[in-house]
This record gives sequence, C-alpha cells and structure tokens, in this order.
Amino acid sequence: MHPLDHSVSPVEPPLRVVLAPDSFKGTASAIEVAAGLADGWRSVRPGDTIVQCPLADGGEGTLDAVLRAVPEAEEVTVPGPVADPLGRPHPGRWVRWGDAALVELADSCGLQQVADPGPDTAAAASSDGIAAVIRDAWARGVRSMVLAIGGSASTDGGLGVLRGLGLVARDARGRPVTGGGGDLTRITRLDRSGLHCPTPVLVLTDVTAPLFGPDGAAQVFGPQKGADPATVARLEAGLRQWARLWGDLGVAAGRALEPGAGAAGGIGYGLAVGLGARLTSGADWVFARTGFREVLADADVLITGEGSFDAQSRTGKVVGRVLDLPGPAQRWVVAGRVGAESADDARVISLADLAGGPEPAMADPGRWLRAAAAQVARAAPPGLR
Repeated sequence: MHPLDHSVSPVEPPLRVVLAPDSFKGTASAIEVAAGLADGWRSVRPGDTIVQCPLADGGEGTLDAVLRAVPEAEEVTVPGPVADPLGRPHPGRWVRWGDAALVELADSCGLQQVADPGPDTAAAASSDGIAAVIRDAWARGVRSMVLAIGGSASTDGGLGVLRGLGLVARDARGRPVTGGGGDLTRITRLDRSGLHCPTPVLVLTDVTAPLFGPDGAAQVFGPQKGADPATVARLEAGLRQWARLWGDLGVAAGRALEPGAGAAGGIGYGLAVGLGARLTSGADWVFARTGFREVLADADVLITGEGSFDAQSRTGKVVGRVLDLPGPAQRWVVAGRVGAESADDARVISLADLAGGPEPAMADPGRWLRAAAAQVARAAPPGLR
C-alpha cells in the first residue's frame, strides 16, 4: 500500500521511520513533503527503512492520499470547467472506488485558487464549484458520497454548494441571492423544494469548530481567508442569519454548535442541514483508508508536519490527530512555522527558523525539509530496535 525504501546499515539494525505529513498549503503537497523528508533522512542514515505515508484531513490533498493508498481508486475528470471560489473556470475531478465517490472542495474551489486574499474576496468567495463535481458523480451512478470540505476560501455556510444542488435563497424582494458569504444577511427566505440528494452523504471535516461565535467559522478562520475585522463581523452576522433561516424550517435544531459545523466556512453546517449529511473527522477517515494506524504500530520514529503548527493543529487537523495516536517514543513535528509552545511528547522543528525566515523557507521548501530531516536523523539514538 505504501512505497517502502529498504536499505540496511551493516553497523546497526535499521530503524523503521514513518513520514506522515500533511501538505504545507500553498507551498508543497504532502507527497512532496514526505519525499523531501525521506531524502534528508537518507543523507544521514541510509541504512534505515523509510515508510512514506502522506496524509490529509479532509482538506487539500485528500484525493491524492486516497489515490495513492487505495489500489481500486480511480480519478474521474469532470467534463468542462467548474467554478473556482470567485466564479472563474477551473478543472474539476473526483475519485471513485466501487460505487462510492470522494469529492474534495479544496481541489475545485479552495483557498489556493485565490492568489491575493483580502476583504473583498473573503466576502465574495463561494462554494458553488463543488456542486458541479457532486452532480457529475451522481450522474455517473455512485451510491454513496464522501465530501472532503477543508481548505475552503469561502465563509458562505454552504450556500453556494446547496444553491448548485437546487436550493433557492431569496431576498426581501423575492429575488434569488447569488453571492458568497458576504450576502448571507440579504437572505430572508429559503426554498428547498428543489434540493436533491440521491445518496447518503458523509462530510470529512478538518476542524471541530462550531458555525459561529468566538470559536466559529468567521471569527477564527475568516482572517486566514483575507477578512478584516469589518468583514469578519459581516460574515458572522450572515452565518447567524443563515442558521435562523434553517431553524425557521425546523431542520437545524442544535446543529450550528455541532463539532465541525464551522468547518470550511460553515459548509459543514450547510451540508448537515441541507442534505442530512453526517459529519466526521477527515483525518480519522483518511487514517482508516490508508491503513495508517497499522503502519504506525511498527515505527521506531515518527515525523509528521504541516505548514503552520499552532493552536488550531489540535482542533481536528492531521498533526494533532497523528500525535493523539499510540506510536513510537521518537515523535517529531516539522512545520513551516511554529506558533505553538508545545507538542506534548513530540519535538518540533521550524523550517522558518532553519532558513532564517518564512520567505526563504517557502521559496525552497525542499531544501529545508531535507535539512530538518537530517537534523532529526542525527538526533535519533541508535539501538532503538
């Protein structure tokens, strides 16, 4: 299932090293990160056994993680472009195995498609694009749907994707509302008579945030998408209005505070109330599909990592979930930048510190990933096995 590189030192028994990073968003894919770490480790300890297991948490890279790890999985290309977060044409794809489909929001309308996030894009960004990918999968006869929703550019509560699946949102004059998260406050009525969902839907969330409030979609994640304080307040008001409207329909009791409701700018909530979707941890789902727990069980050294290791890493993201699993005593986090004081029993290395700043680290991530892994390899005590 995972490519193994076997090379045994004649001096000592080899260590089994598991490399299990998330992507460094906007800089390197999880596959590229794992490869860079492997090269760095081999430069110091060429006799060790290295297992590369790039991961994802329902955000960017989830499709690729499944394609790499599940032999029967195949990529399906959507005919014609889909909309990116700002409505521009963008290629669409999904993954199929058997009669199940996996659709990744970040791949079609994620934050990486917005070159220069700011207040205007944060308000205008929409989740419309993923609806076209979902419709294509349904049209090809899949019988179950898995939606990986992390990494969104929008804070629209799922308005866009539900609109693309048949929901009509109207303003006070009865006109359809066609914008993004900044237009949620304009909605006064929802018509879900045309909303169609022919299969069960499982939603993979990358965070445990509620829909709104101090830990919610707008206040925590809006600034990462370019929202200034005024735009955050506008988006927060919109999400609260959105929840009231669904409450008026009698289908949303308590779901706004459900863990994961605030994932992807509130898309977790929208899919839960609009499609009856079930929310689950994206990282745990990927672990199960890739056999990661079994891979980790025999490891002597674990290296995980992500672009920014901070307090949010413990709210459902890959690194936090990896560190929660039973594993080897030698546990390391390699991150582009480090904003957290502690990783519990793991040691942390910052590429920005190694490179002398975030800019040089992002300009040549491969170089600094190799340097970080070499540093860990030199620190690994001999005779662990």
